[in-house]
Amino acid sequence: MNRIILLTLAFMLSAATAHADGTAEQQPAEQTPSSNATRAWLDLQSSGQEASKQTQPLSGEAMDKIHKRYIDSFGKPIPEYYKHESFTDN
Repeated sequence: MNRIILLTLAFMLSAATAHADGTAEQQPAEQTPSSNATRAWLDLQSSGQEASKQTQPLSGEAMDKIHKRYIDSFGKPIPEYYKHESFTDN
């Protein structure tokens, strides 16, 4: 009996997932002036067309500190939840 219930639930879940995938492909995202402006900024940024011609290198000491901080971050566990009392410095 439990096996039939589990199979039925699995079938219903897979059918719902397939339906959701199909509807997402059929309906294009709504285009708004805000989304168009955002897309234009993202395209400009990724193209590098307006990038500075002057390189902005960091000193070796700064790069060493950045690299050490990055490597050290892997030694700390990722918390399941972020607990923060307030968004201000009070």
